[in-house]
Amino acid sequence: MNDALPGAPAGAGRGGLIGAGVGERESGMGIGAGASHGGQIAGASRGRAGGGDAGSLWGVGGGQQARSIVYVLDRSGSMQDTFHLLQRELIRAIGSLREDQRFNIIWFSEGLPQALSPDLLPAAVTNKRRSFDAIRQIVPSGRTQPLAALQRGLELQPDVLYLLSDGGFDEQNQPVLDFLASRVAAGLSTRIHTILFAYDTGGMGEQVLRRIAELGGGTYKHVTEDQIGG
Repeated sequence: MNDALPGAPAGAGRGGLIGAGVGERESGMGIGAGASHGGQIAGASRGRAGGGDAGSLWGVGGGQQARSIVYVLDRSGSMQDTFHLLQRELIRAIGSLREDQRFNIIWFSEGLPQALSPDLLPAAVTNKRRSFDAIRQIVPSGRTQPLAALQRGLELQPDVLYLLSDGGFDEQNQPVLDFLASRVAAGLSTRIHTILFAYDTGGMGEQVLRRIAELGGGTYKHVTEDQIGG
């Protein structure tokens, strides 16, 4: 696998116990990359787009309680028109992380996924800014094949994993569910939250993402383009 972007910072340690609590809140938006306060980058910790606890996306999940978070992003070609909105929210969420938290980003389409780092990174200002640069460079293309990205994300043993996608996974729908069911049976310690991004509900994408959240003990949320603003 392609472990890290050129210049990505060295990683640190493994994850711990599941973060307690699941919440969904809405507040105001901001991205900035200014001075930090307790590890939070000014202008990035508050925002209408997501709100919620430190590191959460669109108010989903117990980010404030989590010591480690992995964000798994769909960058397939169908995300092209709305991917900038996901980038904006992810930058806000990472900017809100505290210094005692750790994080990583994995993005997928078809073939092997890519990651910011081989390991979880401390949420220091330098690592946040490197992640912002990486996020802005991601270009949507290809088909939607998340299985390898999920496998890799769970290998890091984070407290919380976010999976963001705009639809179903075609031939990987069942393999993904089978993989997660096997991990749950083996004692999965990561809470998995899923977000259906921008497109309408009712299709296979909603069914699969709901089931993944159920298996992972997390929350499913549909975020519409109207809610996040173009």
